[in-house]
Amino acid sequence: EAPLELVHSLLKAYPPGACTRCGGGLGDRCQEKQSPLPLHLACSFDSPHGVVRALLKANPGGASEEDGQGRLPLHCAIRNNAPVETISALLEDYPEAASVGDQNGHGIDLVVGSGREGGRSELGALPLQVACVLGASLEVVKALDVAYPKAARVENDMGEVPLHLACRYEAPISVVEFLIQSNPDSAKSPDRDGLIPIDYVQRVQVQKDTLTLDCIEEEDIVSNSEVVDEKLREVSFQSTSNP
Repeated sequence: EAPLELVHSLLKAYPPGACTRCGGGLGDRCQEKQSPLPLHLACSFDSPHGVVRALLKANPGGASEEDGQGRLPLHCAIRNNAPVETISALLEDYPEAASVGDQNGHGIDLVVGSGREGGRSELGALPLQVACVLGASLEVVKALDVAYPKAARVENDMGEVPLHLACRYEAPISVVEFLIQSNPDSAKSPDRDGLIPIDYVQRVQVQKDTLTLDCIEEEDIVSNSEVVDEKLREVSFQSTSNP
């Protein structure tokens, strides 16, 4: 989380630093494709959006560059729950990023269905899909939707559209409402298991109710155990007091 002033000073002293990949020597000028750019790192480690904009200004088109795992800076930012200011800056530089799938990292397996019947999508997970899984804000979801409106209709390997994912992983209600507005048909669209989005809402509630019940039962057991212990202590005290 380097201060913006420091980043400006470093870029002023050495402008090629914005496109020098970590792990490569100075002056490599993005030739080493197996390492991330400073922009990837900034998007992965909570750098202020001003830093992201400074790096984009020093390296126009940097938002279209992949790191060694095929990830765009937008992918890194979405996975890190970056603020909408960062997401917007990346999309301004490379709007097409919203339509590029991410195949690696946090949240991806939850989107593409790895470990479930259907396997892993060759296209990876779209930024909007990952955003719905990781609880991104409404502003971020809107920015992604504007950049790639078709994303709200794209299915993963399990036939789930973003609305399914938002309901399954408890995205903010404002996000759910927006996805319904963007793609009204998705509210009644079944996935490969025959489940529509509201089914996931009900499943989540059932799981919560079950967990709550389990906690209550466990508390009752603890309470009962304490009562039994207290009764035993009373009996023991009475026995010693009245030989």
